[in-house]
Amino acid sequence: MFARFLKAAPACGHCGQRLDLHQADDFPAYIVILALGHILVPLMIEVNAALSIPLGWQAALWPALAVLLATAMIQPVKGAVIAFQWSRRMAGFA
Repeated sequence: MFARFLKAAPACGHCGQRLDLHQADDFPAYIVILALGHILVPLMIEVNAALSIPLGWQAALWPALAVLLATAMIQPVKGAVIAFQWSRRMAGFA
């Protein structure tokens, strides 16, 4: 589905369906930010309640974890948004 990390391939290699007509724009990023907020904030609260990690370590840990999770989540979420648009015949998928 993807030619590069976040660039959709021009067409499906199997059926020939054009994939470059989608208009996912910023929606996948909004979904990732919302999901990460719901994952990381409770995790930060629980870790701080259970352990006494120094502030310097936390200043390095949480942003690094957020970047890693966002990088891991953005491509599948964008694929899901494009698939949802395709299934509803939205945004160029007529």
